Amino acid sequence: MKGMVGVLLLVLAQPAWSADDPPGCAWLCGNWVLDVAASAAAEPAVDAALEKFRGPGIKEQVRAQLLAALSPPISLVLGEQGKQVLIRWGDNPERRIFPGEPHSRVDAQGTAKIRSEWKKDSLTINESYGSKREQTETYALLPDGTLQLTRVVERPEAKPMRLRSIYRRR
Repeated sequence: MKGMVGVLLLVLAQPAWSADDPPGCAWLCGNWVLDVAASAAAEPAVDAALEKFRGPGIKEQVRAQLLAALSPPISLVLGEQGKQVLIRWGDNPERRIFPGEPHSRVDAQGTAKIRSEWKKDSLTINESYGSKREQTETYALLPDGTLQLTRVVERPEAKPMRLRSIYRRR
């Protein structure tokens, strides 16, 4: 019975969150595991994007980089610390996202300008390295309680790639 009351309160509170920015990571918080059967594979999207690529000896290297960037993580952990959203993919370092506050990160590819915001009931994160490359992630809770992660990756050497992955609570 207590579980039903909690679910009811969550359902009743959700429309109020939709009007304004939700607190922290709101209903996205938790431990998630990839539903492989319900998710798209990265290989077809990458192969289609590189269909007309003509870099002899380089195509396989670019393909490997794109697969690494687009392959869905087996597990996700979303949490919050104040207004920050914390995201951890598998064994990768934790990322800190600041919805509504642009920031940047310096890494091996250069400086990424990061913008994140709540759009309706989803969190969208855009990382841009100027004209070199861009990646957008959208985390959305679906009506059946699963989490949909949609990633769009754009690189100058390939057509834009879109991949949807479905996660279930662990």
